[in-house]
Amino acid sequence: MGVLIVAAAVPVGVRAQAKLTLMPSASVSAISDDNIFSTSTQSSDQTTLVTPGILGALELPRASLVGGYTFDMLRSADFAALNNLEARRHGMLGAHYQQTPRLALDVSGHYDRSDEAGELNFETGVLLPRRRATRWEVGPSFTYRASPVVILHGQYNWVQESLEHTMLADEHVGRFSISRQLSERSSLSAGYIGRHFINGDETQTSHAALVGATYALGPFTMLTLQGGPRRSSARQLEPEIVASLGRRATNLIGYAINYWRGESIILGVLGPVEVTSATGRFTMPLRRNLEVGAATGLFTSDSLIQGRARVYHAEIVASWSPGPFYAVGASYGADFQHGDIRTSLLNDRDIVRHVFLVGITVAPRLSRVFKQPGRLGPLAGEPNGVNRD
Repeated sequence: MGVLIVAAAVPVGVRAQAKLTLMPSASVSAISDDNIFSTSTQSSDQTTLVTPGILGALELPRASLVGGYTFDMLRSADFAALNNLEARRHGMLGAHYQQTPRLALDVSGHYDRSDEAGELNFETGVLLPRRRATRWEVGPSFTYRASPVVILHGQYNWVQESLEHTMLADEHVGRFSISRQLSERSSLSAGYIGRHFINGDETQTSHAALVGATYALGPFTMLTLQGGPRRSSARQLEPEIVASLGRRATNLIGYAINYWRGESIILGVLGPVEVTSATGRFTMPLRRNLEVGAATGLFTSDSLIQGRARVYHAEIVASWSPGPFYAVGASYGADFQHGDIRTSLLNDRDIVRHVFLVGITVAPRLSRVFKQPGRLGPLAGEPNGVNRD
């Protein structure tokens, strides 16, 4: 529906040529989990997931739209209470519009609901006892090229998280930056981040001023550094730091190393949480259709008045695509958490979890091209052809 609405809103001259792609999918996964409830007392289980989904994309000369939705049907071998036809829901929508050669507008949105709340702690990795949680996120942004070497960028993000039978938390984040390219490889930037947190009747705000630099170490390798002071109504003066080193290229070894110190919200926790994270990811193609990878992370989270948690995460993955429409994947992940972000009374508690997954995904792709009619061409809007990639 969103694809059709945007297509109707775009001027006729823009939407005269378009490509519509649909990708229905279905996955079946078997999971072995030695701590299915993410508690200090471990309970193992074997579960089966069936995941149907749909992904759609509309490409126009000056605009694009992509959207998708999946849900997980879960069956447990040992705990019948976990059986659920909608154990997880994931939805996403993204749009891009090139208003002028200098101005680009973007918007993205995500919806996640899971019976396993810890899965939604994307930035902190904190493990939580198994309970239903919901997360919404919307983020419009713009990019304006003021000159060949000066770029302005602005973004707003709204995140709302709720944990079953507990409070609702909102996070509003505004970002603005200006960057100037110094050479083909390097650029400097200055920016601002403002955050507003709402937890029931409690509100907190923070403001950070950042300076940064970006340097291309090679054709596919980029180093980015940003930092500055952050003044908060909760913690007064703290540093805000972002650093990343990444290499991304098709059919080549890739890696990403990231460090972040900032603020976020965590399900079931009052007020903003001070977060320090260091993550690394590595991927290596062994053959054209076979890839392996590994990831690791260290996350430290400090709440205002409740508790503190440190999480160590490690994961190895493998993916094999023997055909154009299906893929086989396997992963093994391990988590170790010391402390409890929800209360300081359990700061000496440890949680250990190991998860092994193997699954197969089938995802055929259908595309249809609508071309601008010529003098003897088809009528406007009539499909010119259908492709099956």
